[in-house]
Amino acid sequence: MKKITEFVRLLLIGPEFVILLAGVVLEYQFSGGIARWISGSSPPDEVIKHLALLPAAAAGWMFLSGRTLLFPEKDAKQLLQSWPDYWKMRIGFDVALIYAIVFAVLGLIAWAMDWKAGKSFPYACLATSLIGAGTCFVTVYRAQQIVNEIIIQKGAED
Repeated sequence: MKKITEFVRLLLIGPEFVILLAGVVLEYQFSGGIARWISGSSPPDEVIKHLALLPAAAAGWMFLSGRTLLFPEKDAKQLLQSWPDYWKMRIGFDVALIYAIVFAVLGLIAWAMDWKAGKSFPYACLATSLIGAGTCFVTVYRAQQIVNEIIIQKGAED
């Protein structure tokens, strides 16, 4: 029960959820203003299309980096796995990975849409996916740094 509660807590209370919610609010409350702003500018299609693929790349990186975060090579004594709160870190990574996949899908939706139609939806998807994927990326990258620092310190103590 503790693990389910922690999972739900991390899923619903965190920056990724706020970013996702902000994207929904952006589309539903400010779509008219965004559409007017879009009609007054002509964003370069190719740049936007390539930006929309960045969240998918970030999700791919997270799949690959999950192994090094959860099972670091420098941790020969498996100190991390024997840590009492390891399960919390594991759940935190799983939630970050779920959100990374959601933001990657949003980016792919934005990539596949018609950008010249003057609608706000692809832009809201793009902004939400880029900001959300960036947040997931930074969170996991920072967690890797912290884990490596702790393992190096613990290895030096022994």
